[in-house]
Amino acid sequence: MEEERKQIENRVEKAEKKVKSLPNSDVWISAARKLREERQKEEEVQMQIREQQTQMKVLESRLERASTRLESLSQQRKGMTTRDLIERTDEELKTAKYRKEELLPKKLADQKRQLTALKEAAADSNPDRIELLEKDEYHA
Repeated sequence: MEEERKQIENRVEKAEKKVKSLPNSDVWISAARKLREERQKEEEVQMQIREQQTQMKVLESRLERASTRLESLSQQRKGMTTRDLIERTDEELKTAKYRKEELLPKKLADQKRQLTALKEAAADSNPDRIELLEKDEYHA
């Protein structure tokens, strides 16, 4: 690593000596520096353009999904009266209430029974399949 650094320093020194021997070397050095700076700026601008294009694609995709959703809702709404919308909302509420009050508690109870059976089976030193089935039926 140190060797490479010394080699690079030697190359830079040789290049500086060559350049200084040229007429108007300061002008050339200044022009090279400006060119390098402009190239860096150009790379940064290109990177910003790519980032903005990516953001634009994401936003266009979101806009497309929102437009599709809006169109779908508009189509559903066509021909519906306020009464129809209220009835539809009532049905959705009834469905949600059924799920909350009946369906989900049943599922939860079933899963608790299964968990209890599995805990008992795990505690047993040598359960067989019949015992596991009996425990599951007992808890059901």
